[in-house]
Amino acid sequence: MKTSFAVFAAIMALPSASLAAPRLVVTTPSLAPESAIDLILDRPVTAAADLGKPVENTWLEIKPALPGKLVWKAQNIAAFVPDQPPAIGTRYTFAIPKGKAHLDKTEIPAGIFATLDSEPFTIRSANTENRYSSTYSASTAEWLLIFNDDVDPVKAGPFITFTSKTGQQVAARLHRPDRARTGPQANYHKSWAARSKAVPEDPNPPLETPVANALVVAPLSPLPVGENWKLSILKGLPNAAGKAATIQDAPYEIGTIHPFTASSFEARANPDEPRRLIITFNAPLPAELPADFLTQSLVLEPRPENLTAEIDGREIHLLGDFSATDTWNLTVRPPFASGAGIPLAGSITKEVKFPVIDPELLLPSENQAQLSTGRRTYPIQTVNLEKVHIRIKRLSPADLVRAYQGYRHYTGVGHDYGNIDPTAPLPYSLISGQTVYDKEIQLDNALDTSKQIELKWDEILPQDLKSGAIFLDVTGTPKADLNVEGRRNAQSIIQLTDIGLAWKLTPKEAFVYAFSCSTGQPMKDVSIDLFGEDASNLKSLKTDANGLVTVPRPEDARHLRAVLGNDSFVTAFDSSLNTVGLWHFPIRYSWNTPAESVRRAFLFTDRSLHRPGET
Repeated sequence: MKTSFAVFAAIMALPSASLAAPRLVVTTPSLAPESAIDLILDRPVTAAADLGKPVENTWLEIKPALPGKLVWKAQNIAAFVPDQPPAIGTRYTFAIPKGKAHLDKTEIPAGIFATLDSEPFTIRSANTENRYSSTYSASTAEWLLIFNDDVDPVKAGPFITFTSKTGQQVAARLHRPDRARTGPQANYHKSWAARSKAVPEDPNPPLETPVANALVVAPLSPLPVGENWKLSILKGLPNAAGKAATIQDAPYEIGTIHPFTASSFEARANPDEPRRLIITFNAPLPAELPADFLTQSLVLEPRPENLTAEIDGREIHLLGDFSATDTWNLTVRPPFASGAGIPLAGSITKEVKFPVIDPELLLPSENQAQLSTGRRTYPIQTVNLEKVHIRIKRLSPADLVRAYQGYRHYTGVGHDYGNIDPTAPLPYSLISGQTVYDKEIQLDNALDTSKQIELKWDEILPQDLKSGAIFLDVTGTPKADLNVEGRRNAQSIIQLTDIGLAWKLTPKEAFVYAFSCSTGQPMKDVSIDLFGEDASNLKSLKTDANGLVTVPRPEDARHLRAVLGNDSFVTAFDSSLNTVGLWHFPIRYSWNTPAESVRRAFLFTDRSLHRPGET
């Protein structure tokens, strides 16, 4: 039975194969200027010698007419190359004329075998200005519309309007933009004709060149307060030629236009800046304030001397002599309107109070090195401090390691970036070392201003301390007028050094290069010491004449110290060690550490490699 059925199926397939209809294969979902069109026949219809040559189209009857040539790609496959782009928004039929046959004389069915619709005339892109900009106003914002064919602003005008949920309507103002206005979008969404390869195009047209398939649309008058405004584009909007039109409505959300009001009031105080009151509104402001704004639209109690106002985005900044008191009563009231002309919804009053600027004591570094042959200065920044007490201890190489490890409880950064909590300043008396500087400095700067103190190492450190490490402890006393309790404390370990270290790491060891930062030359006989917790010495090595040494990386290693004479340098020696990522370089690498069994290496030699079995 199975054999009989197979034979029957094969016999039934023969007539079907002999009468197979022509097929049309198109590379795009709908017919477009860039579409590639192939006619595929069931059997050869032309000689092999005709392949690749443009010939007259005698095989396809296209309605409406679309002239073009045929290029036979195979004896049964022809590419149809139109002489012009297809018409936009048009339905085309493709038919085989009567009397066509394969080379083997079998007849090809005549008549329509394919129907294709070209792209409808439509909007490709619709966007407005940056909605997150402080100058954005939904009431007046322009919209940039880009179509897939040329469009006439005059013909498009009756089909575009702005509507709200309650039926409010505002007419649209349209104009054709240039390349400067459309930017790169004109390249992303080209017009129907420009998409044809047969049409030459200037790759860098002047910025003032009009973009024929784009419109800039804006409300003829600012949109009033209302809910759910939309840019409404009705179906039937024609292209410039008037031969195609949009086939469906296209609404674009704008959102609710809220009443114009002040959204926040702030009394702002920053160091070294005059106090100011700031009123923030929920819509962009006019380019200039009315001349009578301070007298008619603003009430400020008490009234400060030299009161002025300036606009910054959606904010009005009030400046004047605000030193008399910290608390102010501020009222903003009509008449006042937004930049779009929407009047202020009503009067708003707010009591604002200037905050106390907290005393600050800032150091530029924590546990870092400083070039011993550099400027040899160190700035300390203060805010609202009456005086500072500066103490400095000189650290020997042994003291440096212990201080460095203890300093982790000040920074909160432990082994392998581990978190240490809580943090606290290190008791100065517990830091081993000799005090080389101890001075209290009075600060005479005004309230709410900063004062910088510059430490000059050559003036305050012993003459023999050109290189080495120091522990800096600075305590600041807040100004009495602030009524702030507690002192401010900042600490730093500063390593004045000429020793530079570079390293290449592997999981088990580090290849270390020691050099002079001032000369760039390698440093010989630098003692490289490895320490674990509690400053336990794990390993001591010395660099060779080239400044090189290989250092093991045991799991209990915490810090590495380099010492040469009176000069020393300490750094963390765990995963927090600074490295240069391979992503800076054209090197392929795995994000995770690859297994040694899958690692590969490239070997380059000046001669052929010896292979097993060769002589």
